[in-house]
Amino acid sequence: MRGTLKRIVFPKNVKIVPGISETAYSLKFDGITWPEALEIWNGFYNDDSITELVIPNGVKVINSGSFSTMKSLTTVTIPDSVEVILNEAFKDCPQLSTVNMPAHAITYEPQSFINCPKLGIAAQKAIKDTGYTGSFK
Repeated sequence: MRGTLKRIVFPKNVKIVPGISETAYSLKFDGITWPEALEIWNGFYNDDSITELVIPNGVKVINSGSFSTMKSLTTVTIPDSVEVILNEAFKDCPQLSTVNMPAHAITYEPQSFINCPKLGIAAQKAIKDTGYTGSFK
């Protein structure tokens, strides 16, 4: 049985948020208020309920595995503040088809978007235009 947590609110001065695995902790929540100072996000991994993700502006680093194995994720918006996306950040997201990217270069590790088979040509180009040279399969 899933527990219900209505809202997560982080204090405004928090700079790093640990990863949250909804499946692992059996939580279902309606929203999160992200801290204004957030710089490093460890994400939601192994989640099967989130379909759209807008990463908060201010985040500079998306850590390894942050959004891996998100089975229902279809759309991600990455803000202008992101400078680094680490290895396997979006690994095994079988439904991911749309990624809204900033216009500037980003530092990537080589398998940041590995095994995202539904990323079409336009989405792959948008990601590659920011400096990604790794595989999508």
